Amino acid sequence: MALTTSAADRLEIGGAVLESRLIHGTGRFPSDAVLRECLEAARPTMITLAIRRLALEGGRNELEAIDLSGYTLLPNTAGATTVDQAVRLARLARAASLSDLIKVEVIGDERTLLPDPAATLEATRRLVDDGFTVLPYCSDDVVLALRLEEAGAAAVMPGAAPIGTTLGIQNPPEMARAFAEAVAAGRRAHLAGRASISLEAVASSPRPGMVGS
Repeated sequence: MALTTSAADRLEIGGAVLESRLIHGTGRFPSDAVLRECLEAARPTMITLAIRRLALEGGRNELEAIDLSGYTLLPNTAGATTVDQAVRLARLARAASLSDLIKVEVIGDERTLLPDPAATLEATRRLVDDGFTVLPYCSDDVVLALRLEEAGAAAVMPGAAPIGTTLGIQNPPEMARAFAEAVAAGRRAHLAGRASISLEAVASSPRPGMVGS
């Protein structure tokens, strides 16, 4: 069951208002049909897409079979290994009227595909100065996340594990639905709030009326 989102509880990132807190990727799906099924199952507001897959400089647009009009687009700079490459890809996305939102990805190691911290920070600074709303992909480094925030990042997107290290999902649409439900359940639990905390145990059943009392 989907979580009903009130206007006051919608997530806002850099001016983009999201009904769903799940941001859905579009890369490495076995077919356009499977990607469409996953998007229908997860019902995200925002999807991220690799700028280089859109063939903005000619060639085949790998997402041409997907209707992108119903989503808030978060273009990413996947494939960039330098600051200049990331900045160039971001400007291509803006020139194509995709979005001023940009997920900065600057890969530092081709084997692990882990991000380059220094290059990510510098690319964030340059793109923020250029008027972009920047959401950098980074490692799970708290200090780096703070530096990215100081540089003007609207949000940080730390990776939980190196890209592509899963063993595969047999049913991507069902997993997409599971992710959507997990995000909604987590938000619902947060909104439920916590009871008051006690350092002592409090019996849930009163002593009067107990057998033998």
